[in-house]
Parts: sequence; C-alpha cells; structure tokens
Amino acid sequence: MLLVAALVFVLVVGILATLGLQLWVRPKAAIDRVTAVAVEASAPPSHPSLAWRDLVNKLGALVPSAPKDSTVMLRRLIRAGFRGTNALKMLYGSKVILALVLPILMLVLTAQSDADPNRRLLLVVGAFAAGFFGPNE
Repeated sequence: MLLVAALVFVLVVGILATLGLQLWVRPKAAIDRVTAVAVEASAPPSHPSLAWRDLVNKLGALVPSAPKDSTVMLRRLIRAGFRGTNALKMLYGSKVILALVLPILMLVLTAQSDADPNRRLLLVVGAFAAGFFGPNE
C-alpha cells in the first residue's frame, strides 16, 4: 500500500512538473533573456496596480492637511512600518476613496429598504464618517 502511494505521488509530481515547465516557466524565453547581447530600451510595461497607486497618491495630494497633524500622522505611519515618501499621501488618498465608496455602497444596500428615510440618511452619513475618519484612530 505504501509503495502504491509513493508511486502515485511520484507520478503526480512528474506530471505537474512537466506541465509547469511547458506552460509556466518557458525555459527557452528565460535563456533568450539571459543570453541576449543587446536588449532594446523600452518602457517597462505598467501594471494595473500602479495606476491605482497613482490615483490614490493624486487624491491624497489634493487633501489639505495641517502641518502639525501631518507630522503626528507621519510619525504614526513610521512606527507602523510605512516609511515610504508617499505614505502620508497614500493614507489620505485611501481615506478619500473610502469616504466616497462606503456611502455609495450604503445607498445601494439601503435602496430597496422600507426603513425610515431619516435612518437611511443617517446610515449614509455614518458610512462617510467611517470611511474618512475611521482608519486613523
């Protein structure tokens, strides 16, 4: 029984390794990259997450902040391990995005509700407050 299990294991590992080398690793492309004499200078392909990061940074730069509050928040970010130059802009940008997305999400969730309109408005305002004021405290 142990021999059969070991044989099945070796067979499955062999099949997965072969498929991985054929479909994922592409050793010929890697060898061509390493042995290429001259690589054309071209702009590196931009990843979609970089566009999101740039959007968050731009939104964070638009948020006005007092220098006293900025230094306190920057100190907190450094203590938390976020030591990048754009850490404060990323924080403020994410707060703006949360302040926009959470109320919209709350409106969608409560649109079909038969609750009192004042309570729905309170939920939307609460979602805005949770989005903008929540993450830093």
